[in-house]
Amino acid sequence: MTLAPRSRLSLYDIVRPPAGWSFDAMIVCTYSADLRSILALPGAVVVDGQGGRMLTDRVTPAQLALLRRTCERSLIFCQEAALLGAEQLTSAIIETEPMVKAVTAPGGGAFHPKVWMVRFRMDDRICYRLAVMSRNLTADRSWDVGVILEGRLTDRPARRDGLGTLLAALPGRCRRPLNEVQQALLSDFATTADRIQWTLPQGLTRLQLHVTGLGAQWAPPQSDRLAVFSPFLDKGALEALAGASNEAALLVSRPDALDRCWTAANTRFARKTVLAPPSDLGGDLPSGALHAKVFAWEVKGRCGLAVGSMNATSAALRGRNVEFMAVVDATKALPRGLASLVDDGPLAACLADYLPPSDAPVDAPPPDDRPARRKICDLNMKLVCTAQGEDWRLELVAESPLEKSAGALLKGLTFRPATLAASRGAPCLAGLARDARVVFPTLLPLASITGYVVFEAKDVGAFTLNLPVEGVTDDARRTAALRTILPDERSFMDFIRAFFDDPEGLDSTPGSDEDQGLAAWGAGIAQGGLLEMMVRCAADEPQRLHQLGDAIRSLGAEEFERLAPEAFRTLWTTLARDAGVAL
Repeated sequence: MTLAPRSRLSLYDIVRPPAGWSFDAMIVCTYSADLRSILALPGAVVVDGQGGRMLTDRVTPAQLALLRRTCERSLIFCQEAALLGAEQLTSAIIETEPMVKAVTAPGGGAFHPKVWMVRFRMDDRICYRLAVMSRNLTADRSWDVGVILEGRLTDRPARRDGLGTLLAALPGRCRRPLNEVQQALLSDFATTADRIQWTLPQGLTRLQLHVTGLGAQWAPPQSDRLAVFSPFLDKGALEALAGASNEAALLVSRPDALDRCWTAANTRFARKTVLAPPSDLGGDLPSGALHAKVFAWEVKGRCGLAVGSMNATSAALRGRNVEFMAVVDATKALPRGLASLVDDGPLAACLADYLPPSDAPVDAPPPDDRPARRKICDLNMKLVCTAQGEDWRLELVAESPLEKSAGALLKGLTFRPATLAASRGAPCLAGLARDARVVFPTLLPLASITGYVVFEAKDVGAFTLNLPVEGVTDDARRTAALRTILPDERSFMDFIRAFFDDPEGLDSTPGSDEDQGLAAWGAGIAQGGLLEMMVRCAADEPQRLHQLGDAIRSLGAEEFERLAPEAFRTLWTTLARDAGVAL
C-alpha cells in the first residue's frame, strides 16, 4: 500500500499474473462499472500479451478468445443501475453478460465495496491476490488508493472475517440468480478466503478486513488525532468522526462536497483541503478529482490506517451501505504519526487549503437521481426477440406498467441496446406506463442484440441494465457475434492460437504486413508450436479443450470447414476424440 503520489498502478495490474503463473479465476465487487473497462480485463491476464489494451470498438479474434476464457472464470458484482451508459459496443459484449451481476444492499442503501480477489495457478500450486480499493471498475481518472496483498492457503483453522462474510452473502443479493458453475466458484472463494494468510506491505501489521451493511458496522476508533480523505461527505458523519477524536486535524475532499456541508466541516475540522497536485504529478487534473477514501488516526503513539470504499457519510458509517475496508497498524510505516503522512510528508505538496467561493451553494443538499433509477429497476424488465427474416424485432417488456407518478422523474426516457449509437435511443416512457411494453422502432441484426440496455432521461444520467433476453438463445447470439469477428481463415487461426496462449496469435493483427498468406498457417500448426501446446493442454488442462469445442460447434460444421485449415481440422478431430470433447 502506498499513499505516495508518485507510486501508481493501473487497475489492470491487479489481474496480471506473477511471473510464471497464469490467471485462473476472479471475483470483483464494485459500486459502478463501465462495459469498456470490463471488456479490457481479459487482455490484462496474459503475461507479455495484450496488457489490458483490448480494443472495445473492434475486438480482434485473439481478444475474443481471451474474453471467452476469462468470462467463464469470473464474476463481477455491482450496484443495480450503476453500470454506466455505453454506445456502439462490439457484439462480443455478449460474452460478459453472464458474469456481470446486479446486486442490492439489504438495508436499502448502496452496494459500495471495491474489492477484487484473484486466483493464479502454476502447475498444481495456487496463490491469491486481494485488492481493497477506493476505485470502481471504470476509466475514471480520479486519484484513488488501495492496498494489494498476496496470499497463500494455510492449514490453520478457518476464521471468518469480512472477506468471507461478503463473498458468502453475494448470492442472496443478486437480482438474477447465479448458475450452478458460478455458485460453485463463489462458494469456493468464500470458503477459501477464511484460510488465506495475506502478506502485508512493509511497515504494516495487524490486518483486519471489515465489511459493513451485512449485520456489522465499522468506524475509526476513539483517537488523539484524526485525518479523513473522502470525496463525499455529510454533516452527521463529520460530526460523529470529529466527536470521536481529540483533534480532527485534517479533512481532504472535493470542493462541491465541502460546500454542501461547510458549516460542519469548518467548525469540526482544523484544516479543510482539496487536491492541488503539482504539474509533474498530474496537475492538469481538477481539484475535484479526489476519489480516495482513507481514515488515519493516532492513539497513544500508535498509528492506524483504513483504506477502502467507505466515505465520510452517515449511510456508510451507520451500516446502511455495504462497504469494505482494510484496516492496518501503520506505526512503523508512519514513524512520526500523521505528520509523516500529510503535514510534511509526500502528500503535503498535493493539498491546498479550501474556502468556499462567495456564490457556492453552502449546506445545500446534493442532487440525487437514484430514486428515478430505482423506478426503472423495479419494473423487472426483459427483452423479447422475434425473428423477422434475417433480422430481429426487439421488444422491451415490464412485469407491470410504470406508475404514472414516476413520469415526473423520468421525462424523455429512452432505451437502446448498448451496441447502438446514443442517437438511436427510442422513447419508452409512454409505452411502459400504458401497457408495460415498447417495440424498438427498427429491426436489428442478431449480432447487435444484447441484454445490456441503456436508459436515459432528462434529469437522469445514462445507465445500463443487464436484462434477460427471450425469444432467441444465448448460444445463437454468441454464434452471430462470433461469425462477425471470425470472417476468414486467418482470423480463425488467430482465435485458436490465442486460446492456447500462443504469443504469435496474441500479437498478430489480421491483414497486417506480416501476413504471409493463409498457406503459412497450415504449416505453422506444427512449426509454430501450436501442435505441442494443444497436446499439452489435452493432458494438463482438458477443460480448455471443452471450451474451445463449444466455440467450434457454435460456428457450425459448414463454417468450421470453411474457416479451419485442413491440417488443423485433422489435428482437432483427433485431440477432441481422445479428450472426450463433443464434435
